Amino acid sequence: MFIIRRFAICRLILHKNTFELKYWDNGILKYFIVAELILLSVLSYSQNTSELSDSLLHKATKDKLNEETFFEKIYATMHSNPLFSAFYAEIFKKPVKQKNENKIEDAENAFKLYSGLYIRRIYIVQLNVLGERIFDTISYKDYQKKRGPLSKIHINTAKRVILKNLYFTEQDTIDPNKMLQNEIHLRLLGFIQNALIQIDRIDSTKADVYIVTKDNIPWDVVPIYIEPDHWRLNFRHNNIAGYGGDFNNTFLIDNSSKDKVYLSNFKLSFDNLGGTFINTTAGHLFTDNSTAYYATASRPLLPYKTKWGGSISAQQVKTLTQVAFNDSAITFTGLKQNIGNVWLGRLIGINIRKQLGFDFPIWLVPAIRYTQIDYIDRPDILLPEYSLKSYKMILGSVGLSSQKYYKVRYIEDFGKVEDIPYGFIAKLTGGYQLLEDKERAYTGIKLAYRKKNKANGIYYIGSEFGSFYNANKLSQGAFISKLSYLFPLYELGNQKIRTSVLTEYVLGINRADGENIFIQNSDLSERVILSDLTGTQKLLLHAEANWFTSLDFYGFRCSVFAASELGWIDRSEQLFATKPVGAISLGIRVKNDYMIFSTIQLRFTFYSKNIESEIRTTFDVNELSRNYYENFSVGAPSIINY
Repeated sequence: MFIIRRFAICRLILHKNTFELKYWDNGILKYFIVAELILLSVLSYSQNTSELSDSLLHKATKDKLNEETFFEKIYATMHSNPLFSAFYAEIFKKPVKQKNENKIEDAENAFKLYSGLYIRRIYIVQLNVLGERIFDTISYKDYQKKRGPLSKIHINTAKRVILKNLYFTEQDTIDPNKMLQNEIHLRLLGFIQNALIQIDRIDSTKADVYIVTKDNIPWDVVPIYIEPDHWRLNFRHNNIAGYGGDFNNTFLIDNSSKDKVYLSNFKLSFDNLGGTFINTTAGHLFTDNSTAYYATASRPLLPYKTKWGGSISAQQVKTLTQVAFNDSAITFTGLKQNIGNVWLGRLIGINIRKQLGFDFPIWLVPAIRYTQIDYIDRPDILLPEYSLKSYKMILGSVGLSSQKYYKVRYIEDFGKVEDIPYGFIAKLTGGYQLLEDKERAYTGIKLAYRKKNKANGIYYIGSEFGSFYNANKLSQGAFISKLSYLFPLYELGNQKIRTSVLTEYVLGINRADGENIFIQNSDLSERVILSDLTGTQKLLLHAEANWFTSLDFYGFRCSVFAASELGWIDRSEQLFATKPVGAISLGIRVKNDYMIFSTIQLRFTFYSKNIESEIRTTFDVNELSRNYYENFSVGAPSIINY
């Protein structure tokens, strides 16, 4: 066993792709290792292993032995069997310790030191799809890709696809803001799990840029249970032939029907056609009550890359819906509508940031939008308040926006960097709608701001108002206000605790019949609509805490989380006259970032009695999605989302 142990330690050092390179950089060490391997192969037949001298190991090897972890013991054990050895790299990866884990940093800081340098070369570094994660505290300059047997099945994203998504080329100068925005753009690509831009200074005038990416596993097969004889099966491939196309199919299986299998959903999309940043999507959607065909071509407004943006789309929808003709008569009827939409916007950089006290770019964004909905089939009898009417609407907006990002760790993961946008947005929207029986104007305003305070917490405040205006009266309007705070990371020994709170208030203004809002159990990643709790006004209080324990067993980490929600909802102006409803969630996440399935989550949710007393348990095995925060991008003009 001692010989196997020593042999495994040498294997650890030889495995350059997985372990730290500094132990290999010493040239003398290589000869000691070779000599050790030869000696071990001879002595493995001897019963007297006690004479094996530690002097054959270089000091660096001894240090490695002293630092041996549970993880490395697994490595030695797995490699004692050739079969296990072949699949080891596909399941486990070497952990990397992060620096400054509890510090909130400006993401742009990683590029400021290189501002103004010329880009000599651009290198693409692609990590194994089933291999190690991307860490921002290690250098990938000398990364050597070694693909395991399962990774070889995967087709890596073509390098030309990554290159055409860059905002810069060789011989350009480095702009920290542009680098940051480009890094965020790469991370948001559907076929990329994570991305990082690293810069290697060559001399005082030039540098090399390394684009580090790791693909998502492209195949996704998900069964969706509805009832014993009725369920769906979703097939998705989000990186066709390595060129980033997204192919999504859903099949409906109905054993009670003569035709047992239906194609219920088909979608095909391609992003950034020819490096123009134009994205296209076409598809067909079929459910029990509706059928839709759609096609869209769009180009987002990307700071530092696209000055002009917009989209054009067409959609036809057939729906079977309930219609109330009077207080007592409710019937099902078929609806068919054609929807057309087009918008165009422009990014204009302005130089007033110093006067406003901001140290990052500010964008002025004017935009215009035209929408038309035509109902082809519908009931013959239309009441005045009937909402399903054909209309044409033109909207215009002008926005002032500024956005950068913080690097924050320990929000929902162990040390993983999350990009939280900060900055501000001020947007005015106005327009005119031509309905079949009337005309009306629309106006809206949105204000939002996010910033870090001196205590190292992050606060957000935002409000939005929008309403139609006709005959000196507001109609179908809404007011929404949100206030949230991400508390500083609290450390108790090796334990880390992160808490956050959110307050949301929604008020409907002269809404049409049937236009309701809901109280939702929105804790964590799942939103459960409690459909029997509806109204036109609500107040929601949400609190969440995550305790990142110091437990680390064979690479497995454990966190405990708790969330609570309290809400009031009503149709009258006396909101607090109603009884509040609430929910409390408790759960455990078991994570291992070096396994294919990185997260196992178990959650219990308790609802207040006036909802309906129950305990709901969920069990998930998944990679938790990144926690997305409201951003400050100005896009197409739109009416308020109620």
